[in-house]
Amino acid sequence: MLQPVRRVPTNLILGSLGVGKTTVIRTLLAHAPDGERWAVLVNEFGEIGIDAALIGNDDRVREVAGGCMCCAAGVSTQVAVAQILRDVRPDRLLIEASGLGHPGGIIDLLRTPPLAAGIELRAVIGLLDPREYTPERWRDSALYREQITLPDLLLLTKTDLAAEADIARLRTFIDGLYPPKRVERGAFSAAWLDQSTALPPMRQARSVFARMETGIDAPPQPTTEPAFGRHEQLLDGVAACGWLWPADAGFSRPRLTRLLSGLGTAELTTIRRAKGVLRTGREWQLFNATRDGVSVDDIAWRRDSRIELIAEAGATPDWDAIERALQSCMV
Repeated sequence: MLQPVRRVPTNLILGSLGVGKTTVIRTLLAHAPDGERWAVLVNEFGEIGIDAALIGNDDRVREVAGGCMCCAAGVSTQVAVAQILRDVRPDRLLIEASGLGHPGGIIDLLRTPPLAAGIELRAVIGLLDPREYTPERWRDSALYREQITLPDLLLLTKTDLAAEADIARLRTFIDGLYPPKRVERGAFSAAWLDQSTALPPMRQARSVFARMETGIDAPPQPTTEPAFGRHEQLLDGVAACGWLWPADAGFSRPRLTRLLSGLGTAELTTIRRAKGVLRTGREWQLFNATRDGVSVDDIAWRRDSRIELIAEAGATPDWDAIERALQSCMV
């Protein structure tokens, strides 16, 4: 279906109903670099679309209506993207997800042939209204959890209408998420679209274990994303190691669960804590392990598979042996 000469940089912009996605896209289009042609694909949950008309009625704006673009409208999405790439030949494609759609499924669709041949997925941007966050909504709404955990960058919107206490509460909550999130507030910058906006995997580990050992936070770390592979760290006598794999790397959930259930034994004799997000078949899971056990929960993260292990103070783990054990869990 798709035979483009190049893959088009593509950004997914998501968030709940009324959070400001259309406004952000209109602002981005107004500030597109001179000489570049940007296109927009809008997903409307209802049969009669409105947002495309609000963005602009020209050939750069297309619409997929009648349901989530990865579910009921999946075939329509493939056709719409193919038409945009063929007819518009954009330098960038912005996709506005419906506030009622499933963003994890949209990412999976965009990475599946034939669409994967024509687009290059860049930063995923999530919009959040601080007034809408409550612990109950996070607990009860799987869609809301996806809209927060999937993006590379979270932009707080309508902060002029929110109380500072609501903003601070949301920021505190986001700071505790894994993988860590970059959070911005205020005017949207087009520069964020091409950045690898996820924070380094070891940053949170350093912060958590610095508090555990010393009672204070670790100093701020650079926010450039490390390359795929192994990344070792040593902070105040505590050794840590993280691994990154591309999004298409797959793992066996039962094998990983068995391995991480053995913290303190075998290859993991000196390991006291492990945390990771990994793709297991078509799903992605958050693994959180201590010597008391391991928990596994669904997560919307789609950027990469990653895991971090933290050793006992003063220990020198055999990272090569641990890496082989992790590789044995791959499928």
